[in-house]
Amino acid sequence: MASSVIIHIGNPKSYSTTIQNSASLCERNNGIVYTGFRPNEDLTSWYQSALESKLLNVGLRYQNRFHFNEMFQQYQDYVGSQLVLAEQQQLEYFVSSENIAMKGLTNELDSYEKLRRLNSLFPERKKCVLIFRNIKRAVYSMYKEYVNHGYSFNFQCFLNEVYKYREFNFLDALLPNLMLKQIAETQSDKTTIEFVFTNNVPNYNLLKNSFSFLELYGEAHRKNTSESMQVCEVISKLNAKNSIGLSMLGMSETHRLFWHELDKDDDFYWLKRRIIKQNIKVGIQSVCNSNNKNHFDQHFYNSALYEYLKANKQAMLHNLEKVDQVLVTRGDIEDVWQGI
Repeated sequence: MASSVIIHIGNPKSYSTTIQNSASLCERNNGIVYTGFRPNEDLTSWYQSALESKLLNVGLRYQNRFHFNEMFQQYQDYVGSQLVLAEQQQLEYFVSSENIAMKGLTNELDSYEKLRRLNSLFPERKKCVLIFRNIKRAVYSMYKEYVNHGYSFNFQCFLNEVYKYREFNFLDALLPNLMLKQIAETQSDKTTIEFVFTNNVPNYNLLKNSFSFLELYGEAHRKNTSESMQVCEVISKLNAKNSIGLSMLGMSETHRLFWHELDKDDDFYWLKRRIIKQNIKVGIQSVCNSNNKNHFDQHFYNSALYEYLKANKQAMLHNLEKVDQVLVTRGDIEDVWQGI
């Protein structure tokens, strides 16, 4: 077997491209055996093979169980060949796919199922590394990601949906104690779980501790080039003009999901009803009035999502302090909760 198997499982928008860029360089220098995305302008060099790409982007993200079972032997053989190669060269086998721990979009597989598949394909004795960034900033980043995928509601509505649909969206992946439970339940007791807690300022010492075999330096950091929050508001309006009012669930009729708890006096309820009836008339505030940076913070701090996070903060911190030695924490978890 390889000298060690390290799997970077997420989270998205948490230095993933930086890690993958360094892994690509290390692979080219024959320093590791690598399975993962290789940032490059040449699209044909993003993955080593079509099978590698399908494993990471289909098998562990979207593929239904029937087709996954059909492909399972091919996936397993591929992983086995990489392990043999690493053993022959006495190198670490490194896997990076930042989407494994999170159900980023609602049409992806459940995170629990992703982790079960991970356990079935990779050795029991491995290290899974999950990076947590500031939760508030992560929510902002996810809004940008949704808008880029066609989301047509404003940020205020997005916050309401994140809270309302918390049982089947990405929110669990941002909360360390919930992810600890999911990873511990799906992986072998021989698996080491390592959590890295960081804030928005790149801390390469933390990343170097977790990925000591990579040459991680500040100049290798790939900055987030996604649109500003204000630009996202404009894009969401454009999305609404060219769609049927795409919600977080990717559908317009979501009111039946919560028929038992709908309150007709609730603003969110009536907003959703208007969207359902009028399709693209979302009724968001003018972007001209939202150029103030604090505009988005005000929505965040007045949302049910904020109250939910704040109410659970201390309990989550307390629970993490009680876990056994399987969890290796790096960094200051308080940074993750800053602003909440």
